[in-house]
Amino acid sequence: MLEAAFDEAEGGQVVVKCHPETVAGTKVGHIAGLARRWGALIVDGKVNPWDLIERAHTVYTVSSQLGFEALMAARPVRCFGMPFYAGWGSRATRGGARAGRARPPRGHRSPRRPISPIAAIWIPSARRRRRRRRRPTS
Repeated sequence: MLEAAFDEAEGGQVVVKCHPETVAGTKVGHIAGLARRWGALIVDGKVNPWDLIERAHTVYTVSSQLGFEALMAARPVRCFGMPFYAGWGSRATRGGARAGRARPPRGHRSPRRPISPIAAIWIPSARRRRRRRRRPTS
């Protein structure tokens, strides 16, 4: 993932945001040390992810929520894992080689706009209940 980011940055700055659990020491991270050696800017403090996304040309991720937020901001996302949003507007990448788009869930037509993954994930999960009868509304 890091190699792809540097190759595609074409001399631009590569910024690596460390996962909060890695910063807290509850999980082991593997990318920050290599990213430092390669000259990337490491962000390991508290920062609003939207500030980073607004400045990013492309977001590279394994399977983080930040990739989904980047899709909502209409940024290109390169996935190196299989997050829940893979195939809904992001390019899935496996083993450093572009593999095209991951397949959306069975029976789903391929989205054409970045709003499609957002609508597909959030709208079906939105439920409302009638106050008195406590039954779902139609």
